[in-house]
Amino acid sequence: MRPDVAVAPATGGRVEQVPMPPEARALATLDRIDYTDAFRAESAHADALTGEEWARAFLEGAPARLRRDLVWGWRAIGLRLGSTGDPDRVLGWEIRRRGPDHALLAARSWLGVSAEVLAKRDEGEVLVASFVRWHHPLGRLLCAAIAPHHRRVVAHLLGRATSLRSARRSEGLQAVSASPAPGRGAHNRP
Repeated sequence: MRPDVAVAPATGGRVEQVPMPPEARALATLDRIDYTDAFRAESAHADALTGEEWARAFLEGAPARLRRDLVWGWRAIGLRLGSTGDPDRVLGWEIRRRGPDHALLAARSWLGVSAEVLAKRDEGEVLVASFVRWHHPLGRLLCAAIAPHHRRVVAHLLGRATSLRSARRSEGLQAVSASPAPGRGAHNRP
């Protein structure tokens, strides 16, 4: 784990790499875990979305080019993904487990790696955790090679998702407060 990985989103809270919370680890389904990381972002609106909605905001809410690069990168390391347009998947990842506060995504690589990504909301924060198991020595080498880039991308995506969610929530509240009272529109002034 590298605690120096942090991103300050445009709005909302700071993203920081944190030790793996035991309650997050308990949601993983891999029979053995060889690599983990966890990132937390403050969000006053964490409870506004379900775990699955946060997973979608985190991955599917990225700009089109970044989504394309993510899918290309995952396929380059052999992850077997489903259709990115499948509503029962999140950007091609299988939804292995879900509850109101979490979603666990899963994929396996033909290069000897199984991966899970957890999106979990809690009061005032969103957690994204990664769990990896390598089934072959090549998987360990692959994980070591991509882990630094993976951590930067996860921190960026989480910061972006929580920032955009905060901005959208604020815009919605501003739009409601700026709207005229019923019967007081621009054409109905006294």
